[in-house]
Amino acid sequence: MVVGPPSERLDAAGWAVRTLTDYHEFSTPGRLLSAHSLVISILPEIVWLGHGIKRRFEESSTAGSLVTSAVHAAVGVGALSQAVEWLEAGRSFVWSQILSFRNRLDELEEQHPDLARRLRIVHAQLQSSIHPPSHPNSETIAAEQDLPFLSSHTEADRHRGLAIEYGRILADVRRQPGLEGYLLPKKLVALLPSSESLDGHVVFLNMHDCRCHALLLAPEGTLATVSLSELSLDKAKKLRSQWRLYLRQHGVRERGMTTQHRPQSNDTAVIRVLICIWEWIVDPILQALNLNERNPKSDCIPHVTWCPTGPLTQLPLHAAGKYDVDDGPHVYDFVVSSYTPSLSALARSVDAIAKQRPHPSVLVVTQSDTPGLSPLAGTALEGKRLQEVFSKSHISSSVLNGEQASTDTVRAYLDNHTWLHLACHGLQDPKDPLQSAFALHDGRLSLADLMTTTADHAELAFLSACQTAVGDEKIPEESMHLAAGMLAVGYKGVIATMWSIRDDDAPLVVEAYYKKLLTLRASSRLGKAETGAAYALHEATKQLRDKVGEKEFVRWAPFVHFGI
Repeated sequence: MVVGPPSERLDAAGWAVRTLTDYHEFSTPGRLLSAHSLVISILPEIVWLGHGIKRRFEESSTAGSLVTSAVHAAVGVGALSQAVEWLEAGRSFVWSQILSFRNRLDELEEQHPDLARRLRIVHAQLQSSIHPPSHPNSETIAAEQDLPFLSSHTEADRHRGLAIEYGRILADVRRQPGLEGYLLPKKLVALLPSSESLDGHVVFLNMHDCRCHALLLAPEGTLATVSLSELSLDKAKKLRSQWRLYLRQHGVRERGMTTQHRPQSNDTAVIRVLICIWEWIVDPILQALNLNERNPKSDCIPHVTWCPTGPLTQLPLHAAGKYDVDDGPHVYDFVVSSYTPSLSALARSVDAIAKQRPHPSVLVVTQSDTPGLSPLAGTALEGKRLQEVFSKSHISSSVLNGEQASTDTVRAYLDNHTWLHLACHGLQDPKDPLQSAFALHDGRLSLADLMTTTADHAELAFLSACQTAVGDEKIPEESMHLAAGMLAVGYKGVIATMWSIRDDDAPLVVEAYYKKLLTLRASSRLGKAETGAAYALHEATKQLRDKVGEKEFVRWAPFVHFGI
């Protein structure tokens, strides 16, 4: 029986881990892994849904080192499946809580309709309590009527009461035969896509004080590990600091920057950063995967999905290379890079697209002169070029520009389109990620709003806005950025930016991306688990790099692909 508050039990479990680590005469691999397993199992109670969002983020920020320590121990004894399972269970607590409200209840509805009804009601109440949308839907209103006693409580008490009720319902569900593991952390076999194999390897990067490792997950589900002997947590933090300094000195704050770049003294330093990322991280991994041979036919380049942790979440792994020598190796010479916040996010996208690949229908939203924000003249050209591309390819599209792109209108159009292109200002809210938003003509379209509107057939999103793939360095494991949010909303692949983009670069990248994407879709060469977005972006950034020069990292390297 569990006894004591979660914080006290976590302290006790942590003491057991430290004792077994420091005093080998008392330790065995089994005992050490059991102690780490206890730590991991307590963490969801620490980052409890009943806490406010600020406290959950604070608790999540302290959990990272506990998880990486557990993964390090599992790798050390060859328990690689356990290592991946712990990485998954110990990351993105807040996103996992949000996504749990979006789980389909069809199976539960068939077997236990009363439990499904109770769960659906509390889901709607909790979602409204945590992130009230601008436009409450009918389910939220109905839930309010089913639980009227909550309306008299303070918001904090109301939220805690809902979280307690949610826990009780989950306990009731797990008492039913066959549902004992409902919404509990999954084993590796259950984390993998159920319908199709992954497209290429997934590379997990674990940062630990003692040693850093890469876990290599093959498409068929086998695992291998690479020791990154030259890398340390301290070195990774220094690389992140140097990279952030480079971005600050180049003034990349928001889309619309068109100032001519002038080389500065830190360009040599940033080249050294990218060399270190190559030598310490990327090259050893590509060698282990036998992916270190150049292939001039870009469509044939293998695909790798990066799942970094800690400081590496804010470094451009996809731009690593030796830029100090002519014809030096670069990661983009050998592989097409994508990112994912977690394995489960990737698997959800693979399974969804394998079931149904809808015919493309595109909603293009452009905001060249948003009230109260700096003008984005390039978005008008961007929208015009896209209309031409889609018209020539006979792809159905709708374009909303300026005053046409109100929050209500965009919401109304979303369900009728499988692709979304947003060329506007992006506004990140680090305190509450679901209030991160896209600035439209009459206000913000937040992720909380999108959570209530986006249909299951949503496929691809291109966020042609500023810093849409930038998380909070204090909570890197939570992937708190708009790109991860769009995956959570239901999009299978998302193009985003790690830092601000130049207003005159975006139209070139966007046009090249969609032309390549439509060519790939027409070729019938894509597998069932592919959208083509990663390869299309690979080609588009190559065209920009060829135009501006490979050392103009600030211009071509911000564009990244998440998902499939």
